Amino acid sequence: MQDDQIIFQVVYASQTEKIPAQLVVNKAIAAGKAAAAALGKEIQFIAKGDDVVFDKPLAEALADALLHLVRNAVDHGIESQGTVLIEVSEEEISVTD
Repeated sequence: MQDDQIIFQVVYASQTEKIPAQLVVNKAIAAGKAAAAALGKEIQFIAKGDDVVFDKPLAEALADALLHLVRNAVDHGIESQGTVLIEVSEEEISVTD
């Protein structure tokens, strides 16, 4: 948690089938828009980010987690109007023993 933002980071490394992060984000945004419409809330959804790809197992796990986060933001985090920003970026992290 930083200011009014929730920061969610995932670190991984693997060599399996790759899925564009944008597919995962778009699915979450579609679910968020449907939830907002059902609740009569005016919510703007914004997707930003690099052209990141995930390994397929990670993409599937992240899709479920992201859907949950977006639905909770719509249901409980935004009263009647607001913005949900999903930003994907790729950063190298050095790991030392």
